[in-house]
Amino acid sequence: MMQSLQGIISWLSQDPQFWFLLASLILINLITMMTMWWDKYSAQHNKGRIREVALLSIGALGGAVGLFLAMYLFHHKTRKRSFQVLAVVSLLISLLLYWLMWEALLWRMYFL
Repeated sequence: MMQSLQGIISWLSQDPQFWFLLASLILINLITMMTMWWDKYSAQHNKGRIREVALLSIGALGGAVGLFLAMYLFHHKTRKRSFQVLAVVSLLISLLLYWLMWEALLWRMYFL
């Protein structure tokens, strides 16, 4: 079991698609965090706000980890129960997306 896991890690570390996928996930989560920060800043300074549907959509497209980090790091949208429930839904969608991407990489490794 441990050797097969080490083999997978070794193979993935040489695969450019793995690094592209990892960089994409990091980037979408950073963008989500910056978007949440900007919305918090805008709320404090009475400027134009970002719609909740946009924040949740970015989260569902892979940025849910960044969404939750930003919620609790910036104390933004933590009292709004409806947003929290929908954030959990976007987290589940993101986790499904992460799993599908991981499965696609493993499928490629074994069958191509």
